[in-house]
Amino acid sequence: MAEDTTLQIADLDRIEIRTRKGRIAARFAVGGTFYFPWSGEPAQAEALGKAAEGILGMLGPQIRWIAPQGEDFEPFDASRHASEAARRFSGIGRRQASFLAHGGSDVKDASATSLAVHVPRATSARKLGFLVFTIGFQHLQSLPPDTLRRTILWLAETLRPLHGTAGLCLALSPDPYAARDADPVVPPFLSRFPGLAFDHPVFDALQLKNGFKRVNWMTVLGDPLVERLGGVDTLAERAEQNGLGLLRYAGGAIVQAGAAPELGDMNSGLMPEALRRAGRLLKPVRAPFDDVIFDGDMGDFDAQGFSREWLARFDD
Repeated sequence: MAEDTTLQIADLDRIEIRTRKGRIAARFAVGGTFYFPWSGEPAQAEALGKAAEGILGMLGPQIRWIAPQGEDFEPFDASRHASEAARRFSGIGRRQASFLAHGGSDVKDASATSLAVHVPRATSARKLGFLVFTIGFQHLQSLPPDTLRRTILWLAETLRPLHGTAGLCLALSPDPYAARDADPVVPPFLSRFPGLAFDHPVFDALQLKNGFKRVNWMTVLGDPLVERLGGVDTLAERAEQNGLGLLRYAGGAIVQAGAAPELGDMNSGLMPEALRRAGRLLKPVRAPFDDVIFDGDMGDFDAQGFSREWLARFDD
């Protein structure tokens, strides 16, 4: 990829980040990640099933594989699987459950189109479940205007998350072992494009019980985090002072950094300034994420130092 080339939408859809063995380990995408305390109560399970089914419907014909139990994938059949997400979480109770779907050419290849939902076994300990989705750029452009923004607001209202983010991201393989293989090859992309999110949600959820990981184009804050920032009115005032948007919903608020997601490009000295302003504003409720952002074997690479710098990239 030439350093002086301006990336277009079609370029982003074509980029394939491959492992050293040649497997497609990551793709550029647009997506959202939501973390929520899991109680296992019927009303919450119903809301989660509704959210997952809605996202599956949006991703539609791009889906090729589905793992209704979160394990073995099978070819996606819309006539048979259309309501599978809602059924998966209906009456789940306090049991652990997962649901996966994606559009990779191969069952283990990363795809820009994906959905992953996981809830832990509900216990007295406060544990987080998550819903993560990604969508390709050209597919998103084919949908009605403002679809992404409206979808994020709907998910926030439906899931009532503790926190979440949405914007540009690297979509990893749904296979956890293949996803770990992506880790050694993604640092150059994360260094060059500061607007990209990079998550291992199963791993990250363990560290995000008291705050979010990093800002993105839209940063979703549940009421507990909004209150730590002085309340929604104070947050709205400070967001406006920083040139940021604020969407209120019953259960929290969403800080929006700019009219559209920004990728940035450090090869050209382009830092997404709106993300930097959002990062500074919301830093008090960012989680003390003191581990590496990778889950795979990084060899001699300074994963700790890189992770520390990447998580703080919008602080200055």
